[in-house]
Amino acid sequence: MKKIVTSILLGCLIVSAFAGCSSAGEESSTVTGSIVIEESEKASSAASAEESSQDKTSSAQESQQESSRENQQESDASENAEESSTAESTDESSTAESSVQTVQTSEQSADESSKAAAQETSERPIQTSAAEPSEQTEPSAASAPDVISQPSAGFSDSDIAFVYNNASVRPTDNMSDVIAKIGEASNVASAPSCIGVGEDKIYSYGDFKIESYPDAAGEKVLNIVIEGNTVATSKGVTVGMTAEDIKNAYGTDRLDSSSDEFIYTYFSGNMHLDFLLEGGKIIEIDYVFDI
Repeated sequence: MKKIVTSILLGCLIVSAFAGCSSAGEESSTVTGSIVIEESEKASSAASAEESSQDKTSSAQESQQESSRENQQESDASENAEESSTAESTDESSTAESSVQTVQTSEQSADESSKAAAQETSERPIQTSAAEPSEQTEPSAASAPDVISQPSAGFSDSDIAFVYNNASVRPTDNMSDVIAKIGEASNVASAPSCIGVGEDKIYSYGDFKIESYPDAAGEKVLNIVIEGNTVATSKGVTVGMTAEDIKNAYGTDRLDSSSDEFIYTYFSGNMHLDFLLEGGKIIEIDYVFDI
C-alpha cells in the first residue's frame, strides 16, 4: 500500500518538472496528472478496501479466537466441575468405607470383649456363700434324713431330739407314743432289764435303733442310736462326717471338756448328744438319757 502511494507521488513530481516545456506538454501533463490522480484514487480506494478487508478478517479472526477462548474456558470449567464431582464422590466413598470399617472394628472389639468376659467368667472359680451349708453337711437325696430346722451354730436343749417321718423323738418319751408316730420297727429284741422290773428292748429301724427301759409309768425311751448315713441330726450331721462338721453345726460352748478326738459330747441337763469318731470320721451318733 505504501509503495503504490510513493510511486504516484513520484510520478506527479516528474510531470511537474516537465510542465514548462510546451502547452502540448502541459495538456499532456494535465491529462497525465488526471490519470495519475484517478489511478491514485483507485489505488487509494483499493488500498482502503484491502485495509477494510484485512480489518474485517482480523476482526473475524479475533472474534473466532475469543469464541475459542470462551469455549476452552467453558470446557475447562466443565472438566474442573467433573473432577471436583469425582473427587467429592471419591471422598464420600472413602468416608463411607472408613465408617463401615470403623463399625466393623467396633463390632469386632465388642465381640472380642464379650468373648474375653465370657471366658473370664467361665474360668473364674464359683464362690459359695459362707452361710450356705457345705456339701458334707447336706445328706444325699438317697439318704433323705429328717431335719426339723435350718442348721445354725450353737447347741441348745432342742437339739436333744431326733426327727424321723416328721416326728420328733426324745429320750424319756413313752415308747407306745413313739411307735404310734414313727411306725413299727423292723425288728425288736428284748432282755431282762438292768434298770428296773421288766425288760429292756431294742427297736431296729434300719440305720437307727431305739433302746427302751421299763418304768412304773410305762416303757420309756432310753437311747436313740444312729449308725447309718441315711438319717441325720436336726442340724444335718450324719455318720461319715468330720469333727469340724460337728463344731460348725453345734459350736464349742456346750462341748464337754472331757471330749477328745474319739468322742464329742454336748450336755443338756441329764441328757446329752454324743458323736463317736474313728479315723477322724463319725461312726455313731447317740441321744442319751442318764438315769
